[in-house]
Amino acid sequence: MARCLTDLGLRASEIVGLLRLAAERMEDLADIINVAIEELIRESFELPGFSTLHKEAKRGRAEVNRTLYRRVSDAIGIDGQSRIDLLLAEPDSDSRKTRWDALKQDAQSPTLTHVRDLLERLARQESVLGTKGAARIVRAAYFG
Repeated sequence: MARCLTDLGLRASEIVGLLRLAAERMEDLADIINVAIEELIRESFELPGFSTLHKEAKRGRAEVNRTLYRRVSDAIGIDGQSRIDLLLAEPDSDSRKTRWDALKQDAQSPTLTHVRDLLERLARQESVLGTKGAARIVRAAYFG
C-alpha cells in the first residue's frame, strides 16, 4: 500500500531537496523527474502529480544554473565578461557570424594546411580578445 508524502515525516521540502540534488548532476528535466520518481517509489510513497514534479524540477534546474552562472561570472570578473560580450557581438560585416562562431568552429583533419588555418584563426581570436596561449599550445603540439 502506497503511503502519502506526509506519512513518516517526508515533507515537500525533502522532495525539493532531492530534485535540486538531481539537477546538480543532470540537465534534462526528464532525468531529474525520473530520479524523484525512483526515490518516491523506492520509499513506497504515493506519487504527486506530474505537473508538481515538473514545476519543481524546472525550479531546481534554474536555481542550479543560476548558481553556476554566478560562479563563472565571479571567477572571470568584469574583464572576462567584456571579452565574452565581444565574442558574441556581431561584427560589422554582412556574414552575420560572430567571433564565437569562428571560435567554436570544428577542427578539420590534422593536415599541415588545416593546422596552419587553425593557428591563423586562433591568432586572430587572440588579437581581438587580448589573450595569449591557445595558438602557442597548438603550435607546440604540432610543430614541437
